[in-house]
Amino acid sequence: MGNSSAALAAPCAPVRAGDPLLDARGITCERGDKLLFDRYDLSVKSGEIVQLAGPNGAGKTTLLRSICGMFDAEIDTLIWRGIELSSPLEYADELLYLGHMAAIRPHLTLWENLSWYTCLSQCSDMSKLPAVVAEVGLSGYELELASSLSAGQKRRIALARLKLVDCRMWILDEPFASLDSAGVEMLCGWIQDFVQRGGSVVYSTHQPVDFANCESRTLDIDQKPWGYNSESSSGSKGESFSEPAR
Repeated sequence: MGNSSAALAAPCAPVRAGDPLLDARGITCERGDKLLFDRYDLSVKSGEIVQLAGPNGAGKTTLLRSICGMFDAEIDTLIWRGIELSSPLEYADELLYLGHMAAIRPHLTLWENLSWYTCLSQCSDMSKLPAVVAEVGLSGYELELASSLSAGQKRRIALARLKLVDCRMWILDEPFASLDSAGVEMLCGWIQDFVQRGGSVVYSTHQPVDFANCESRTLDIDQKPWGYNSESSSGSKGESFSEPAR
């Protein structure tokens, strides 16, 4: 793995739709005394949208956090852009994770929150801030404390990061929560534009969402038994589920 850092240089370089991006095999996750996944396989191509579906408690958030390196899961084989790595943290600069909580600082203004987010990434552009604030419909609120804003406005602040940071993959946990119909339409348009430019999106939601003219599939991580391999509702092949470890 000694050359992996050099091989992953220029994390925001363009990618081609259809190229393999992430191949994580043998994901094993436990939460407390509950085994959520036993050698689960997840692969994502550039230019693809993958929805994780399942009831509350099925493990959607845990799986999303596992492929970001935010949950201590065991992964037998991890390949990112054709390079085998030892940890998701090695490609952390190439993805953007948004959790189901807005995760904004209530004592900071809208502008201060977004400035802070932008400074965290090496692939960010502060010059985009005014246009992005306008695009998320928050012009005029720049100096308002985040604590004074509605849940939907706080969600829009969090989503603005998608426009401020360049990366290859978006990992989104319940991104449509608290959004009105206009906000849902806005985010759907962003996702479609992102994947059409070669990006990839893995997300969870309980809302019905349609992405026209995009390669997308849904994985029900609760109802499919181990060893099951089926066609997804969109016609693309579903994931292979490995047999449980004996």
